[in-house]
Amino acid sequence: MGTPETAALTLEYLLQGPDPVVGVVTQPDRPAGRGQKFVSSPVRKLAASRNLPVIAPEKLRDPTLLETLKSWQPQVIVVVAYGRILPTPLLELSPHGCLNVHYSLLPKYRGAAPAAWTIINGEEKGGVTTMKLVEKMDAGPIYLQAEVSLAPDETTTSLQARLTPVGARL
Repeated sequence: MGTPETAALTLEYLLQGPDPVVGVVTQPDRPAGRGQKFVSSPVRKLAASRNLPVIAPEKLRDPTLLETLKSWQPQVIVVVAYGRILPTPLLELSPHGCLNVHYSLLPKYRGAAPAAWTIINGEEKGGVTTMKLVEKMDAGPIYLQAEVSLAPDETTTSLQARLTPVGARL
C-alpha cells in the first residue's frame, strides 16, 4: 500500500525479493497540472508496468476493498506513504499484520512530513523506522531502524532522497 515515488521504490525492491507481491493498493488517480488531467500515482504506474493487480479505492471502508484484499491472501501488508489511516479490519487482515516504513527515528516525528520536521528542528540525525501498524498513529512495535547523519545544507528533498533506499532495504 503506497502512493508516491518513495513507495514505488520500495515496491520495486520487494519485486526483486523472494516473496511474491500479490497485489497493490494506491490512492485513486487525481487531477494535476495546468490542465487538471487525471494522473496515476507512481505506485500505480509501476504496478501496471509489472501487470500486478492494483486497486485504488476512494474509501478504505469500502467492502469491495476488504474482499479484494482477502482474495489476495497477503501474508503481510507493507505500507509506505499510503496517505490514509488504515481501519482495524485492514490492520488485522494478514497473519503478520501491516508493516509500515516511516521516515523518522520513532518515537520522534510521528505523523506526516517526518523528514521535513527533522530538518526544521535542526536534528543532526534522521532515519527510517519499520514498525507494525496499530490503531494509534505511529505507535506500534518497532522492528528495525537505520539512521543517517544530516549534512549542514540538508533539505527535506535531499534527506528524503537519501532515506528512500534505506527504507526500501529495511
